[in-house]
Amino acid sequence: MRIQSNVPVLAMNYPFALIRLLETLDISAEESLKNTGLSQEDLSISEKLITSEQSLSLIRNALSLTGKSDFGLYYGDCLSINTHGIFGMAVLSCKTLDVAFTFLNKFLFLQYPFASYQYIRGKDSSTFEIEITAVGNEGRKFLIEMVFSCIYTTIKLLTGLDRPEVFFEFSGKKPVNQESHRDYLGDNVRFDRPRNAVILPASIRDMPLKFYEPITLGMAVKKCESTLIRVLNRKRMEIRVTDIISNMSVPFPDIEAVARNLNMCSRTVRRKLKLEGVTYQEILDEKRKKIAIKYLIETDMTITQISTELYFSDSSYFSRAFKRWTGVLPKYYRRCEGLISSNVCE
Repeated sequence: MRIQSNVPVLAMNYPFALIRLLETLDISAEESLKNTGLSQEDLSISEKLITSEQSLSLIRNALSLTGKSDFGLYYGDCLSINTHGIFGMAVLSCKTLDVAFTFLNKFLFLQYPFASYQYIRGKDSSTFEIEITAVGNEGRKFLIEMVFSCIYTTIKLLTGLDRPEVFFEFSGKKPVNQESHRDYLGDNVRFDRPRNAVILPASIRDMPLKFYEPITLGMAVKKCESTLIRVLNRKRMEIRVTDIISNMSVPFPDIEAVARNLNMCSRTVRRKLKLEGVTYQEILDEKRKKIAIKYLIETDMTITQISTELYFSDSSYFSRAFKRWTGVLPKYYRRCEGLISSNVCE
């Protein structure tokens, strides 16, 4: 799911929580809102949405006014389960972390639309990957650290464990001082990885959670489903194109073939996709990326075999494309998947 910087998408409860937190540090709401286009009156409108650019402006202000490079970790740790509303209620009511992260995989973009997510369940561990898609480099570190810190705090609440064995991977460089990361995320934090990810060993992933409540969970999921339908209706062409590609016998059809299925000309399809902030090639690349990751993790196929399966002309072209998608070469991505059992990427 892709969003544009000038489209209102983010619920006001998160900016509200951020500004209230800054006030505890003697930073006024007026200072926090400077150059954001938001007023203090906006904070009281619960149904109001803000754009990703306004959110980024708030982040810039928070980092500048506090002078704390680890403020994202601090903010995420301070977010209570109540801040997330019906979404938080659903997570709180899940039976296991596996159920909770399956829920996150489907619905988290409704709360944090600046990113895309992928939950991969393995035998011995599961991985929840996060890719920031809607902000520049200046906000990426803050947002990743905020989400990770919020996730870890929530895991501690749900399991009742003080230091649960959860692993965190950052694609960014290792900081000179890692004390804040250990304080907020535990001891299993690694940097310079091919992705940003939360890794759950099976022992943590499958343990029963403290607040499991199936009736409340069902009600919350139903509410999230209705919200999801409304959001997806605004992305109808991208979804229709993706569904058609998934159901066609040709794995990666050209846009003319897809347009014929839609009874449209390819020019119209391109125009409608452009209005939704995505191109046809990006949709194909997203499908290729997911298939490539699945092959790398779940099979022993060689890089050459995977590139052939994905209809690349040669393996070097596939490797360059994969690095463009994920930031690393496919062989490195596969090697780092053994992190928990072997620590080979340490």
